[in-house]
Amino acid sequence: MEITKMEINKKESQKFTLFQRLRYIFTVWSEHKTRIFLLVVLSLINTAASTVYPLLLRYIIDNLGKAGSVNSIYNAIALIIASSIVAATFYSMLQMNRVYTNMSFTWKITLSLLNWVLRQKRQFFHSFSHGELLTRLTDDVEKISWQLCSGIFRFFDALSIIAFSLFFMFGFSWKLTLFVILPIAVIMVIMVLFDETWEKLFETLQEKISTVNNTIEKTFASIKVIKSNKMESFAKKEFNQIMKTRRTSEMKLSFFHGLWHSLDLIINYSALLLIIILGGKQVIESKLTLGTFIAFLQYFYLMFDYLYSFAYFFVEMKRTLVSIGRHCELFFFKNEKLDTNENFSEIQKADKFDLKPFFDNSLKYDELTEDGKTFIEEIHSVRFEDISLQIKDRKILDSVSFSLKKGQIIGITGEIGSGKSICMHILAGLENPTSGKIFINDIPFENIDMNSYQNQVGFVFQEPQLFSVSVKENIVLPQENESEMLYSKYLKRKFLGTYIPLKPVSEKMEFVFDYDKDLFDHAISIASLNDDIKSFAKGIDTQVGPRGYTLSGGQRERITIARAVYKNPSLFIFDDSTRSLDYETEQKVLAAIRKNNKNAIIIIITQRIRSIVFTDEIFLFKNGKIIAKGKHNQLLEKSEDYKELYEKEMVNQ
Repeated sequence: MEITKMEINKKESQKFTLFQRLRYIFTVWSEHKTRIFLLVVLSLINTAASTVYPLLLRYIIDNLGKAGSVNSIYNAIALIIASSIVAATFYSMLQMNRVYTNMSFTWKITLSLLNWVLRQKRQFFHSFSHGELLTRLTDDVEKISWQLCSGIFRFFDALSIIAFSLFFMFGFSWKLTLFVILPIAVIMVIMVLFDETWEKLFETLQEKISTVNNTIEKTFASIKVIKSNKMESFAKKEFNQIMKTRRTSEMKLSFFHGLWHSLDLIINYSALLLIIILGGKQVIESKLTLGTFIAFLQYFYLMFDYLYSFAYFFVEMKRTLVSIGRHCELFFFKNEKLDTNENFSEIQKADKFDLKPFFDNSLKYDELTEDGKTFIEEIHSVRFEDISLQIKDRKILDSVSFSLKKGQIIGITGEIGSGKSICMHILAGLENPTSGKIFINDIPFENIDMNSYQNQVGFVFQEPQLFSVSVKENIVLPQENESEMLYSKYLKRKFLGTYIPLKPVSEKMEFVFDYDKDLFDHAISIASLNDDIKSFAKGIDTQVGPRGYTLSGGQRERITIARAVYKNPSLFIFDDSTRSLDYETEQKVLAAIRKNNKNAIIIIITQRIRSIVFTDEIFLFKNGKIIAKGKHNQLLEKSEDYKELYEKEMVNQ
């Protein structure tokens, strides 16, 4: 039975224990120990300054009218003013540091998640939709970041205020204090009763937010199809329906928030009424001084302001733990065991549940400098030995073997779904095989420096992948050293110095990458882009729009080809990447690449056999296997499948 992504996510989120989710919090806190300690100190000073006011007020009221008490009263008033100033000062410092820490957590968690997501293979992105990932990288991060600082320290403030107040109130009258403890106890009981309800409401809402984001992303990605087929009305109705379901979830949550707040107010006002009745009686009977009773009420009012924060903390913490569970699903994703109960067997053990590696914010997405890794300066040979790939019960590749040497031009063809593209994804290090061995320059694949290897691979994908920047920036992508340099500058910025802790880098510095103009001109010449660039309003600085929206299919393909050529790799992989070009333009581009890269290995995947008749060898894929190899004329003689495909193509010309 097929399992949906949402069902998988629900199943996985339930696997993480409370202890494991708390370790997420401690991991984030571990790099901000000084800041956390400062917040604790500021909170305690603020609490002390706030709770001294009722004591001074009690002293003033109880000494009114007493002989010789004027100076003492003046001193008490001076202390009230001083404590107010201290409280206001430290409260401002506390708020400023909370904002700073909130934004630091947002930066830290977002970057860690993004680093981790960028390391993942294809199966990961098949298991989480774009909208789902976007929600986890934005909405979930905001909720977690706020709660990990402001939420927890508001609770700490409330807890310390309540603790200090109860201490003094017990000293005034332990009987009256029992009526103060009563609402706290009732609130805690209600929280336990509604614990699962809150969790379900938060999980449902986050799923609805993900669905909305996914719909928006899908609509913009398919905007040409929508407009050309007059589907605007359908898209509007679909979005409206999805927003209705989200609104329903929001309204349910708002109802419970309102109900919770109302119960909190009713309980607290009931306690206040009892305190006034019983405390007033004690004052009348001279069992309690007026100053003590007023100080008692002041402490209750002070607690009253914080009791809601105290109670609401548990609601928000439940929401945060849901979001943390959604992050842990990403961090501990296991694609090969996605739909089984085994994929979390290891992380259930506390000693295995280590989140620190995920929060190592390095732009080196693979740990490439480990001992034993071989740096690849040039790819001289490639060897596949019995490579197989199985996803769930489906065998995608079945014992694929071949050898390539530099200078060779290889053509790959076969029917749709025969395994051609996924085989090249494995070669490029974008996918992991289930079994078999790969050797690069006779070195086992697992022993090579992956970053240096992928710098030697120029992969042109089936669908042209363009960024929403200029033509030049789409061809000249930043190399690792440039990325590291910009990243280092970003980290060194003084957050509070600009008053906007996470102001985008682009507003502080331009992303200008040095590039080799001769190599750039060479790349656009080989890709036959010269005439197109001349026709653009701003030449190579022309913005291509979202996903290259302003360009034709052929122009997008040739820009991605120019990108691969500019990279100057020793292994080219063209994955059906010239299908939008006419035959003459395609042959012109391929001829230029062959002529200027004689020492490179060139692999051309296509269903247009006549495009690869000139290659040194052709691999014919079928059902995940290479069923025939050889030159074009040889395959026409010895392979009926190849002959049939070629003849069918010729008939359709």
